[in-house]
Amino acid sequence: MSHYRNSEDTFRSVEPLLIRIAARFPEPSSLAPTTLSPSTLKQRLADAINWILANPLTPTTLDIELIKRIKREFGIALDPNNTVYIGPRRYGRKLKSDNASMLGDQIEYSIVQPVDCADLNILNALVTLKSAQVITGPIEIINLDPSLVDSIESRHDIIIVNEPNRTLLI
Repeated sequence: MSHYRNSEDTFRSVEPLLIRIAARFPEPSSLAPTTLSPSTLKQRLADAINWILANPLTPTTLDIELIKRIKREFGIALDPNNTVYIGPRRYGRKLKSDNASMLGDQIEYSIVQPVDCADLNILNALVTLKSAQVITGPIEIINLDPSLVDSIESRHDIIIVNEPNRTLLI
């Protein structure tokens, strides 16, 4: 038997949510988990997407090509209001959800000054602490090399949001 995280059981447990997410695409989704913690739901969604893409012949009503697009174009992240956000990696628009409001209306900063990310050691430390949820809340950053964004977002539990006057690490 395969590990639960990489199994059809994981996929089936969140398949109805993936169907809802796919139906809303390209609009973002915000899910308020009821039986799982937000971080567990986030991980199960990511695991289920990876599993179904590795097992595309599995019977499902999901459009596998659409799931590929969702994986390529969307990120999965924890929102400050204990929901799971599934949407564009860099967003600044209102989420269409009963539980969502403008991101800027929800933010309580845990670090007051912008963090200069020109030094890769500082960037790595910040990303590691943010991914591990040692640092909570969005962090304003400056001097981030744009060529690093995709790598950071794909390897860590982080989304980088470009707003008109600032960049946030969420």
